[in-house]
Amino acid sequence: MKSEKNNKTRVIILFILLVIVIGYSYINTKHKLNQKDNSLYKKVSIKLENIKMEKGSIEPLKDIEIKNNDEVDFYIDLKNKNDYYSFTIDVVNNEPKNIMLSHLYNTSLTKEQEKYIEYNITYNDKTEIKPGDLLKAGKKETYRVMVKYKDNVDLNKHFDTNFSLSFSLDFVKADSTATEIKHKPFKVKLGDYINMVPDTTTIPIDTSKTGYTNEQDVINPKELTLWRVIKINSDNTIDIVSENVSTAEVYFEGQTGYLNYVGYLNSLAKNYENNKYTIASRIVGFNNQTKYITNTSMFTTKVPWRYSTTTNDNESLGGGDILHISDINLINEALNTLKCNNLNQEAATYWIASRYYYYRNTNNYYWNYRYIDTNGREDFDNLYYVRNAKFQSRAAKASLRPILTLKSGISGILGNGTKEDPYILN
Repeated sequence: MKSEKNNKTRVIILFILLVIVIGYSYINTKHKLNQKDNSLYKKVSIKLENIKMEKGSIEPLKDIEIKNNDEVDFYIDLKNKNDYYSFTIDVVNNEPKNIMLSHLYNTSLTKEQEKYIEYNITYNDKTEIKPGDLLKAGKKETYRVMVKYKDNVDLNKHFDTNFSLSFSLDFVKADSTATEIKHKPFKVKLGDYINMVPDTTTIPIDTSKTGYTNEQDVINPKELTLWRVIKINSDNTIDIVSENVSTAEVYFEGQTGYLNYVGYLNSLAKNYENNKYTIASRIVGFNNQTKYITNTSMFTTKVPWRYSTTTNDNESLGGGDILHISDINLINEALNTLKCNNLNQEAATYWIASRYYYYRNTNNYYWNYRYIDTNGREDFDNLYYVRNAKFQSRAAKASLRPILTLKSGISGILGNGTKEDPYILN
């Protein structure tokens, strides 16, 4: 964005501070539980209060307010080189017991943004906030937020002018030495709901992998926070699939798209992992297919196969596969449907990581991708094909639906596994 007066670059930032995402306290297990509600946990009672702007700080673009006692967001506009934004805020423990900071999630700045912006959240004395920090019963801690240009910034140079920052904190019950109270692993069943936030904030799309050269929307993995159990493995790991698909759709096109889309979809799925909870990821349908096909000899051969895909025999050469059936069956058996909405609750199409070669006749044959349509039906369509003896390309788009594998021995600390009250992981 350019200033009308001096034509220099300036930065506008949306900042979100969120506290008590998955905090909890323990209820004595010796207490006789109501049979209709067997949860052993309840949410920790802490809140944000007392925002104070620091002397010399610029004003935000709109008034700051605390939402629901645990969320603050603000917009700031750094117009000049010496502008900075800074305020303090109190985090208050209203519990009769000590609590401990269990996790903090910070979007941080990209390497490029770090060249011109400083962004810090610390205690008021500028010491580091870190997991394991104790907040005693009835006490408070003051946090300090600072966003500013670096001293050597040159506003005459062009750089990102509009971006978001976020910072969230999770608290758990702790003893006086800040040792987290541990809980027994939770027992889940197929179809149960789990709340889990991926680590990655954004995924830019690599056009060299997709074959689609136009600009694509950036994927936001953190938007998918609700998951469903589709398999409980013999080693006690758990496979979960996202309840919704990505808001942004990914495009693939032509021969390049067909060669790469199974592998590239899987690399995108990895961004939905959470290092604390997950050990593996995949896009629906992936079952050890060739990720990136490098032998392209069959793409220049006239009529490479005179039959459509019914086996995995030619999979590595681009002849398609039926390996996706495993995931299709898992989801159908656990959820009774393949249909999936985006976060706007609109029925969406999503990619299946499986290829399909369709033979019609010697002048018409097609290299296809598989997908689930808005009605929950499996279907296919072409990316690269021969029609009337001529090679042609086509672009296609669909959303992402990742599957993650949870580590064994994870505990649930809140919820009962329903959509209204999903398990939240410890």
